[in-house]
Amino acid sequence: MQLRQTRSAPPSLVSAAIPPTTGRRRLHFDGDVLLLVAVVIGGLATCLATYPWHGYVFPVGADAPVYIWWTRLAGQEGLSAVGDRPGVPALALALRTVVPGGTAAIIAALEISLTLALALAAAAWVRAAGLGRTAWLSVGVLSGAFALHLAVGYVATLLAAVLVVTAVAALSRATRRGVVAAAGLLGVAGLAHPEFLLIGTVVLGLTAVGSTRGERGRIVAAALGGLAIATLGLTLLAIGPHPIDIDTSRDDVLQRLGLGWMLPALFRQRLIEHAAVLVPLLTVPLALLGLLRARGFLRRVLRSWVIVSVIAAVAAFVTGVVPPERFVTFCFALPIAAGVGIDALAGRWRRRSVDGARTRRVLGYAAPIAMLGAIATGGLIVWFSTPPKLFPTEVARVTEASRYIASSTPGTPLIFSVSSGASNQSFFATEAGNAIRSAVPPDRIRDVRIVVAPPYVDGAAMDEEERALAAALRAEAFASGSQTLWFDLAPFDRRAFGVAEAIPEYMPVVVSQGIAIAGSHLAPSPGPIDPLEEASPWTIAGATLMVFTALSIAGWGWSLWLSGSPGPTSFALAPALGAAALTAGAVIADLLGMRLTARWASSIPVAVCLAGFVVQRACSPTRRSSEG
Repeated sequence: MQLRQTRSAPPSLVSAAIPPTTGRRRLHFDGDVLLLVAVVIGGLATCLATYPWHGYVFPVGADAPVYIWWTRLAGQEGLSAVGDRPGVPALALALRTVVPGGTAAIIAALEISLTLALALAAAAWVRAAGLGRTAWLSVGVLSGAFALHLAVGYVATLLAAVLVVTAVAALSRATRRGVVAAAGLLGVAGLAHPEFLLIGTVVLGLTAVGSTRGERGRIVAAALGGLAIATLGLTLLAIGPHPIDIDTSRDDVLQRLGLGWMLPALFRQRLIEHAAVLVPLLTVPLALLGLLRARGFLRRVLRSWVIVSVIAAVAAFVTGVVPPERFVTFCFALPIAAGVGIDALAGRWRRRSVDGARTRRVLGYAAPIAMLGAIATGGLIVWFSTPPKLFPTEVARVTEASRYIASSTPGTPLIFSVSSGASNQSFFATEAGNAIRSAVPPDRIRDVRIVVAPPYVDGAAMDEEERALAAALRAEAFASGSQTLWFDLAPFDRRAFGVAEAIPEYMPVVVSQGIAIAGSHLAPSPGPIDPLEEASPWTIAGATLMVFTALSIAGWGWSLWLSGSPGPTSFALAPALGAAALTAGAVIADLLGMRLTARWASSIPVAVCLAGFVVQRACSPTRRSSEG
């Protein structure tokens, strides 16, 4: 009975029961640390398996090519070129200097590494709440599986989710260091994805309403500090080169074409189709049980997060202003609460097995595993069934075309004719544009224009959406009125490659395998210019191991400073804190006018790591007592 009371005590009481650490501190590899290591190894093996299994050589997900060309553009012009989401390009460029494999491998590695970082941070938060191993292990597994819905290309949202969850875990420590760390984490989350920083801020604001005075003050200070840091960073970055104005998704295309009236139906259909995979039926009752089981700050945050997500998702579903699916995939309160609910059921079954009934003992251990598998299956299905939207043949053709691009004058519009030979050209045109920009030389990304030709699909007239898209893209391509370089590449023109119908204004000439050019052009350069490196399944595996290790090392000192001593908590929080520190370090370097692709940029991870240890050492109890 005494053990149960201790494990369910509030975080503040648990922290108060631990005496200050003095003397030399070492990391003890107790059972909890070894279990966390097992979670990391299992997560790495599971996520990486999709690459050799399918033979993928580029990161999975529809939006992964966007982050590739954003990173390449930011390395060429600075972080301001990518607009209000500089977080992922900054982190990728900081890691690129110490991790081999190229930009594509780094983005693939970040998809997996950030998923593991979120799982560990959620586990650390629940462990700090005084719950036992079954609870935080279940939370870690379910949070990681839920994060796979974002890992399939939505890297900015994933990074923001990692930092928001870690910020809440820092606040749960009820210390000044926790407030400072939470403010910094929230600020970097705003640099990754400002919209989701606002969601996290609303969740914290609702949590503060039902909190004590002291807790309310800490929450408000962290939230305001995070908003201030994000606002300052984005404002200063806006001084640099103007952000590129490109539609990176079909939703953006339809809005710009004046066809936004089509989006509400598309948003609702998307949510209905994905609902069973996003939130398996078993998740809801377990999450409700977890909300009843949780206590203190953990319960207040989870309850607020669920309320805000439900209200936002329902409003989005009704109005169609934004996709309601975004609020569901960001609601990590669901897997966390479900993990706590599994612990509650498992504990009840184990207590009933004290009488020696073998069936009850087996049920007490087998049932939680079965429930974990049932809920986690949805995320695993999404991860293993999502292919890349960037393929070797596409990259090879664009790389070869880049030899002709290099012979043209910078600023010359580079027009690429695309056609899928089917309907929904807006999907294909957007994906083709992202793939082409990923592989052209970084200094020519702004020059790329996409046109859909001709205004017919397999002899049938286009619908309203396709006609508007074709007309708008063609008008944009010729807006400058200057000389153009017009390409027709076989992977992107699947209907009329190399014939006059594909490019009505000129007669295309096939100059190489799968490459046709319309009109006059200069001789190609001798070799490819800054090509996009093609990875391999094993290159991606190696890059992922190195990225996760680099994040952990960079955040280790900061984690020791936050947690106060080495142990499971510092181990679990290190990758997320490392991601935040490296992102902040890269943004600061960019603001100082330093190029993140230069050789000196390799010092950013080293400086971030050393700064963490310096701060931790300066604030350690031993240091303060000796100076006193």
